[in-house]
Amino acid sequence: MGLAAVPTAAAASAPVEKYVKTSVATAEFDCGGVIVICGPMTAADYLAVRKLMPSVSRCNMDYTPEQVEELLAIPTFHPWCCFRMDNGRLVGYAELVRMPHLGRKFDARLERVVVDNEFQGRGLAQKMVGHIIAQARDRLDCGRVDLTVENPAARHIYGKLGFTPVETSTMRCMFEEPTAPKHAHTHTQQSC
Repeated sequence: MGLAAVPTAAAASAPVEKYVKTSVATAEFDCGGVIVICGPMTAADYLAVRKLMPSVSRCNMDYTPEQVEELLAIPTFHPWCCFRMDNGRLVGYAELVRMPHLGRKFDARLERVVVDNEFQGRGLAQKMVGHIIAQARDRLDCGRVDLTVENPAARHIYGKLGFTPVETSTMRCMFEEPTAPKHAHTHTQQSC
């Protein structure tokens, strides 16, 4: 599964596999006596995900069903949902984004990991992230997964899963205009 790397010594005329979204496996977890199913997000999951998302990320947009389908069709975007098996309620969500590298296996970023308050402390985050990184390694041809973490409890969970701190400095270029009072004179501003 995944895109196989062409050996460096391969002839320049060797055919290159077209990149296609790879199928991944679902998983079932026991979280404190409640069975949770973890698998790829579908468009039908969007409204539930959108309700859970503000607890980990600023959300200032809503998408139409067509826009959600377009996002889910992006071959490098792998959003995951965890649902209670008994009532179908969303209790966990995370995104894995694959990034090609021209000299090694894919890099990946784990983003927006969120667990419903009711399921915090039941092991869901560790099981969900463990499953996702196994899929990244075994089915999505990734050589590494990076993430940014500020929460000490989350840092502990990621450490148990093999993540180690990497000294780096994050820089960001924002393209959204800052919110200004209605009476103030505004001008377009880019904060890069």
